[in-house]
Amino acid sequence: MKQTREHAETLCAPGSGTVRRLGGASYAIDFFDEENGDVVSPVGGVVTHIGRGGNRISICSNGGTEVSVGIGEAHPGRQNTAEGCHFYVQEGQAVNAGERLMHAQLSRIRRLGGSSACVMTLEGTDGVRQTIGAADVVRAGVTPLLRVVHDGENLEEMAQNP
Repeated sequence: MKQTREHAETLCAPGSGTVRRLGGASYAIDFFDEENGDVVSPVGGVVTHIGRGGNRISICSNGGTEVSVGIGEAHPGRQNTAEGCHFYVQEGQAVNAGERLMHAQLSRIRRLGGSSACVMTLEGTDGVRQTIGAADVVRAGVTPLLRVVHDGENLEEMAQNP
C-alpha cells in the first residue's frame, strides 16, 4: 500500500483593499489607495514569467502551486496597463511571501482606460482549493486568502517533472 502525505500552502492577499471572487480560482482586489497600488507575492517561490503586457507576474511556489498576480483584468488587445507599472523583480528570482513584486500608478492606468484592480489567479494546480477567511477587506502580504492542498501523489509527480 502506497502512503501519501498532504502538503498545504496558504496564499496571502497580493494587494490591500476589498476582495471579490471573479470565479474559479481568480480573485480581484480593489485597492484602498486610489492613487498607488503595491502588489506583493502571495507565496514564497520563484518568478517564472513576467507578462508581455507588462502587468502580470507568474510565480511557482515552493510547494508547486502556480499563481499569477498583476494589475487589471484581461482586455484583449489592450496593453495600456503596463505604462503605469514598475517591477521590483525579474524572471528566475526567488521571492518570499509578502515581498513587493510591482508598483502601479493606478490613476494613470485608469486614465489610459485600464482596470486598476489587483488580480490573482491560480494556474493549472491539481490541488484542492479552499477559500479561507470571511473578510471582505484584506491587507497585502498579511491576510490569508486561499489554501491549496496537494496530496502526496501530486507531490511525487511534481518532483519527477519539475
